[in-house]
Amino acid sequence: MSAYGLCYDEEQRLLEAQNERNDQPLIHIRILGWMFVYNLGTRMLINLAEAVTSCRGVDVTYDQLGEFYLNYWIRPFRIRGRTPQTSHPSRPSFEAKAVDLSALLKAPQVDHSGAKALALERDGYCCVLTGVADTGSAGDPWVSTMYKKEEKFWMYTNCAHIFSKSTNERLDNESKRLYAGRAWAVLECFGYGDMLGELNGSGVHRSENILTLAGDCHNAFDDLKLWLEPIEPDNPDSHSYNIRTHYYYSNPTLPASVTFTDHARPEYKGQIPLPSKRYLRVHAACCGVAAMSGAGEYLDKVMRDQERIKVLSADGGSSDVAVNAVWQAFFSEPEERHSEAICV
Repeated sequence: MSAYGLCYDEEQRLLEAQNERNDQPLIHIRILGWMFVYNLGTRMLINLAEAVTSCRGVDVTYDQLGEFYLNYWIRPFRIRGRTPQTSHPSRPSFEAKAVDLSALLKAPQVDHSGAKALALERDGYCCVLTGVADTGSAGDPWVSTMYKKEEKFWMYTNCAHIFSKSTNERLDNESKRLYAGRAWAVLECFGYGDMLGELNGSGVHRSENILTLAGDCHNAFDDLKLWLEPIEPDNPDSHSYNIRTHYYYSNPTLPASVTFTDHARPEYKGQIPLPSKRYLRVHAACCGVAAMSGAGEYLDKVMRDQERIKVLSADGGSSDVAVNAVWQAFFSEPEERHSEAICV
């Protein structure tokens, strides 16, 4: 509560001296504040409180710390693809941990098409949220038999990763590798370091990290505008979730809640694990922080500005756009994303 109070006091100071041209510091401090609300457990709260309290020194400001979590905790979920070189306020011990973890990272060797096939089988060849059937599977005799008496809407579905596969790709790039190491080091500080072993290399395509989603839901999920909160978070056998959305996204086909079930045919029943509650919890926390702090809208804005502005202004007014362009150029996969939307 003491650390949260420091964030609140800094927010009030920024509001009194608000610079309408640059609202990034306010967004960054709100990221810190909302991280206390959408926390991932005691270890995250302790580490976050220690990091915030240390900002009363001269080495790291609240603004820098909030930006650090934006870049290495929220952005890995928000942007599907490349990474930038950027200044960061991590201490030497944290940076050493990031380097150690980056050395352990392995690039995926398995194409996501195999993961897509398994997820489709497990999810009954439907979007797990809206129930629309996968058009690409319409010719499968099993699917045809399963839905021949039902009035189904048919759409192409996508293979949605909870943790982005791009974080573990193109690791021959030293900056990308170090970025991934920092992102995993943050999760380790929050008590989720074991996920690196689970999702490293081809593990990123494990069924627990995959959802079958219709295209619109997939985009919203990737953009942190749609997330799933467990109804019984402490019950390991419960796979029921409340569906939450950002107020800028609405979909009349979405129910209020969903329960994941193994719909695989008898010979595959019980062999394809359901999506991980722990993975979805981390994703949901990032979504909540991004939505309430304004970070999600900020990222949307600079991406829109990037598309509109062909020549950056000389006075630095479009510096946010320049920074985001670096992130996009280093951390996106436009060709693969385009082909996935069309063909998968």
